[in-house]
Amino acid sequence: MGFGLQEGGEGACPLPLDPNRNYGPAEVCDFLNVSYSTAIRVMERMPGCVKIVKKTPGKRTKRTLRISGARLKEWMRNHPANPLA
Repeated sequence: MGFGLQEGGEGACPLPLDPNRNYGPAEVCDFLNVSYSTAIRVMERMPGCVKIVKKTPGKRTKRTLRISGARLKEWMRNHPANPLA
């Protein structure tokens, strides 16, 4: 099964990908059909991925990752089989 395809028998249909929307790791793992932690690793290396870092003294650093639908679609087109390539 390739990226962006839903389970569902013969006629697997592509998931809707809005190029104007920003996606987080939870949605990216659905599109790529990988685990949440793998989606984070892949997103960290994607060009155009926005990393928002919040540092609080005495607490762990929190990261938020977002990627636009257009960038995700382009990345999926260039990496058809292996998300870790």
